[in-house]
Amino acid sequence: KQWYQRRVRGIYRSPSLSNSRNENLLKCIESICDENNKYETVLFGDFNLPDVCWKTGTVKGIVNSRNKMLITQDQYIDIFNMKGMTWYLTDETTRRKLVGDSLQESLLDQVLSSNDSVVSDVQLLSPPYSALIP
Repeated sequence: KQWYQRRVRGIYRSPSLSNSRNENLLKCIESICDENNKYETVLFGDFNLPDVCWKTGTVKGIVNSRNKMLITQDQYIDIFNMKGMTWYLTDETTRRKLVGDSLQESLLDQVLSSNDSVVSDVQLLSPPYSALIP
């Protein structure tokens, strides 16, 4: 049986991150994932990607969009897909916010893994909303 080292990395992506800092974070995530041939990798945290539909792995409204926020979110999904990362939260709500008279619900937190056998189950604990990896 071949043994692999595992890397677990926590990530917080501020929603007000500048373009250059977003590019740096994308490069950092790509670098961590490039080492998958040596390490099994688990990424978890608050990625602040409110327009991502995690069921389909797409960004809502991205088609022909010039919206930098949507384009940035799409870049994160592209990196996760290119690096073969699996995400585990798809239907859950981890953030509720009142915007005007409307309640906005989002899935901002995520757990991703380079190997499906490394993460067997992810549970959200509430309140407060937190992800637990048993």
